[in-house]
Amino acid sequence: MCSGGWSHDSPEDLLLDVRGDSVTEAASTESRNGAADSVLFNRVATVARTITEGDVYLFAGVTGDMSPVHLNAQYAKRLPGGQRVAHGVLLVGLMSAASSVWCRDVGLDAFSYGYDRVRFVRPVRFGDTIRVSYRLVEHEPGERRYVAEAEALNQEGEVVAVARHILWEVLPEDGDSSRDGEVRSGSEE
Repeated sequence: MCSGGWSHDSPEDLLLDVRGDSVTEAASTESRNGAADSVLFNRVATVARTITEGDVYLFAGVTGDMSPVHLNAQYAKRLPGGQRVAHGVLLVGLMSAASSVWCRDVGLDAFSYGYDRVRFVRPVRFGDTIRVSYRLVEHEPGERRYVAEAEALNQEGEVVAVARHILWEVLPEDGDSSRDGEVRSGSEE
């Protein structure tokens, strides 16, 4: 049961693994960067969506993930919680949307370099309203790498998913160099 097992001791145990000491980390990074980056660290972007049966079916169709835990109500009755749940990766899609809002708000052109420490802490059921908040936790001045924390909460205020997202800034001088799909580190070979 690769997409449906919630056999951890508690959701909070998983959060400790993802979050670490990110609040302290963000504060110490901000003090090193000074006022120029403070707007980046102070901006929190949010997106919200009520997850519908249609969302889950469309996502299943796009991805090909037809697991019965998402689509078969009779099958899901046998599982913990007794009902179908949304794909965890659908929540990562909402995190990506929050990332786009954050980049737009701070004026940053960037590619997603990937997600680390992704955890699906609680199931998301049809009808749950998910609110994702997205904030920067690491960035050094002059560097192109940005690390943000994304957190998804349900309508009860419970954390349902968390992740760290790495962004790579796109600079005008990159020109055609980024078209081959590689993210360049800035050093010439």
